[in-house]
Amino acid sequence: MAEEKLSILLVGGHPADAFDNAGGTLAHHAAAGDRVVSAVMTHGVRSHATKLIEHYRAKSAVPIDKVDGEVEAIVHEKQDEVRQACALMGINEVHFLDYDDDILMVREDLIRQIADLIQECRPDIVITHHPYEQGGVPTTHTKCATMTLAAIDAARGLMRDSARRPHKVGQVFFMGVMAACAPMDVLTAGMTVWCDVYVDITDVIERKVQALDLMRGQNYDGPYARKRVESVDGHFGMFASVAYAEPFSSLHFQVYDRLPITPHTRIKARETTHQSMTRVCQLLASNVPMPSR
Repeated sequence: MAEEKLSILLVGGHPADAFDNAGGTLAHHAAAGDRVVSAVMTHGVRSHATKLIEHYRAKSAVPIDKVDGEVEAIVHEKQDEVRQACALMGINEVHFLDYDDDILMVREDLIRQIADLIQECRPDIVITHHPYEQGGVPTTHTKCATMTLAAIDAARGLMRDSARRPHKVGQVFFMGVMAACAPMDVLTAGMTVWCDVYVDITDVIERKVQALDLMRGQNYDGPYARKRVESVDGHFGMFASVAYAEPFSSLHFQVYDRLPITPHTRIKARETTHQSMTRVCQLLASNVPMPSR
């Protein structure tokens, strides 16, 4: 009997969040024939267009009309970067919600837009940020998570002014990259996040570096892409006893007909220390050729 294909929706706060935090995982699902959809909540220009921000930070005044025009032009540049990066990871359905990213508020119209996308895509799995990231401070990431969870709840029922059928999401995974990192200030010092799922992305790590290389407008290309992959995906890979991994926290418990154990867990239990260290200590990101600028 053929395995049923999945539908997966990732809702990220900024343009690079999908492939930065879960690109390798989504690449695996896309390769397996699953439907993979990425929703980008904000255009990311006012916080991530580094050249524009640095240019005006050095000025004595900011001409609003001129800046708004420049922001609009960069929005389209970033969308092109995102489409190319997502396509490299096998993600060919990208929805831009196009909200400004200077001050993002929890708002009903945006929740409805996400809920409508859920009812249209009918995902088995939704992936988003952890709502307690940075200690639960209301950042773009945490508000994105809050609105996504509200949208999941709304999509279960009959939406006002909508002809779409209700849809119940099976599982929610919170991206654990930022939430599970070491405390960086007093707000995150007492935060405890348990990532119960790690996806081995070693086989697609070069593509992830290349995807980050495409985000030139926010300086994610070149040295940053390689350092980020080694220090973050390599960090979580060490925890998972693989070279590179992406971590997630599942919202709901899972029910099985038998006790689960993955093939990787069985291999890890049987291999020698030398075999384990050889596999875990691969350094691949730095070998990806630097992009030309």
